[in-house]
Amino acid sequence: MKEILQQTRIFLVLFACYLLIPGFILLMTAKGQFEIWLNSFHTTYFDNFFYWVTYFGDGFFAAFLLIGLILFFSIRKGLIITGILLAVSVVTQILKLFVFPTMDRPSVYLKDVLELHFVKGLEIHTSNSFPSGHTTQAFCLFFLFSYYYANRSMNYLFFLLAVLAGISRVYLLQHFLIDIYAGAVIGSLGSLILLFYVNKYNLLSSPALNKPLISIR
Repeated sequence: MKEILQQTRIFLVLFACYLLIPGFILLMTAKGQFEIWLNSFHTTYFDNFFYWVTYFGDGFFAAFLLIGLILFFSIRKGLIITGILLAVSVVTQILKLFVFPTMDRPSVYLKDVLELHFVKGLEIHTSNSFPSGHTTQAFCLFFLFSYYYANRSMNYLFFLLAVLAGISRVYLLQHFLIDIYAGAVIGSLGSLILLFYVNKYNLLSSPALNKPLISIR
């Protein structure tokens, strides 16, 4: 665990700060207030920016990166990140579908707010709001990248991309702040715990798996 914490210390320090700020907002505001406030800053630029940024937490985006990682960099890293990403995603989906199945999305909860702005061309979901699956995947993916590619500058970038993916879900009125807060916790801490056990039991330890798939003959 010490080695993991050392490798990801920048990401985790930023994550701790991240938990404090939204946590304070959640304590001080009623459900829906922050979402309405953030959405009020809508512009064409922000619409386009967050429309695309939200894909950082999309499964197809993750699959594209992980296939590239396995093909060109390391089979082992790609498989481990894939396994952990699937595991935390399953946890999120269980919470969505079975523990909190009646949690409405902002489009339903705030249906009487006339000034809400919805981005054109975006499918707006109405149910299974808690927690945010996109945010879970983004924080999981970029936390693991911060571990395997421990570079000071890249750690800042990885964290920023994860946060932007979460914020996009609120701006686009797909989720509440509490949804992305929980998604970030599940994605980051779930990945930390699972990575600890992967390293502890030395899973996928064959030297051949450290190579990219294209180099295997």
